[in-house]
Amino acid sequence: MKKNTVKRLRRILLVVEIVFAVIVLSGIIIWAVPSFKQGFIRGLMATSWGRSMLGWFGKDTYNEKVVDNDFNAVQEVVTNPGIDKDRLEQYTQILIVGIDTRNEDFDKNVNSDVMMILTIDKDTNDVSLVSVYRDTVMQMVNDQGEVLDYYAKANAAYCNWGIKGTINTLNTNLDMHISDYAILNFQGVATIVDAMGGIDVNLTQGEVYQLNLHLSSTKKSTGMYSPNVKSAGKNHLNGLQATTYCRIRKTTYIDEETGEEINDDMGRAARQQATIRKLVARAKKIGLLQTLDVMKTVFDQNTEDNQFFKTSMTWDELLLVASAAFDFDVKQNQGYPFHYSYANLLLPGNYSEASYVVGQGTAYNVKKLHEYIYGDKDYQVSDRISTIDQNITYYSGVYPYSGPEEESTMQEESGTAKSS
Repeated sequence: MKKNTVKRLRRILLVVEIVFAVIVLSGIIIWAVPSFKQGFIRGLMATSWGRSMLGWFGKDTYNEKVVDNDFNAVQEVVTNPGIDKDRLEQYTQILIVGIDTRNEDFDKNVNSDVMMILTIDKDTNDVSLVSVYRDTVMQMVNDQGEVLDYYAKANAAYCNWGIKGTINTLNTNLDMHISDYAILNFQGVATIVDAMGGIDVNLTQGEVYQLNLHLSSTKKSTGMYSPNVKSAGKNHLNGLQATTYCRIRKTTYIDEETGEEINDDMGRAARQQATIRKLVARAKKIGLLQTLDVMKTVFDQNTEDNQFFKTSMTWDELLLVASAAFDFDVKQNQGYPFHYSYANLLLPGNYSEASYVVGQGTAYNVKKLHEYIYGDKDYQVSDRISTIDQNITYYSGVYPYSGPEEESTMQEESGTAKSS
């Protein structure tokens, strides 16, 4: 009897050891092999119990303090007649908006400083990121979906009609089907960067000067504090410094990967995209679950009296974006329009002349955009785009781009329109 009991105990201990070894080995594989790690996380997301487990990392706080539960994309977002919405449903598209305001003007009454379209292919998890240049002339569409006889800079839509007007304006001028958004003010950006441990940036002397020059206004906007940056070269930037870095436009940006030099608002957009890439790299390093834990800390600080982050994404959609971010490998700085001119114009609905970024053919640039995001080389624009294209060409005198595709058509700012 004693021998049989001992044998049974040995078998039980052997089974326990094997199970323990499998658990440990699985843990090592999950956290050491990136591709397996992401497959494991996506597997969790595909199950109700998996989503419940990931929900421990801040779902309740997120739903209470961050999500815009009043936003209804089906009822409140417009798209152009004739576009293939079924095909576009293959993609998750999120408009990321950055604003310079606090509390009372969070939802409107301020121009948007940042407009980025983040696109995730649901089948392949491929990610693209496009910055819409804020001075781009567009036909305005209000929060009720009414197309107006009013042409302005793209960033004016947020000031007049908030996030709904911004999404409607972009959908109408780009043949898009954006139905989700995330809004952050400067405090939100700074808080997230700080929570992620900051970023490393190689600064030029011109960037150091501009960063320190504008740091005081970022402090005022956010109510946060940071010391100046001391010297050019490699710097570890905290949240407030990184946020100010994203605002720089009056000095040349030099791409750390390619050495490409980019100026003006295009340089600012490139800095913003570079900052996102650095944050994603940091998230990859610390892992998805720790990243979610960091985000929970951020969510806790987002209160009704101190709002800096709002989104229409559900918790499950946020997990999808977070998971896809670990495959995020966009090295090219891409902005819209692809080919453009500068022009001083007096446009319908305006009382004074202003300087605009004018796409060298709205239809041409929309086709390029759809090729870049969706791989559609033969895209045919909607009738609405054709009308906008004709009107902007008439008002500006800027004609569709016809030069070689491999050459840049970026032009220096001047008082008159130029086209190539």
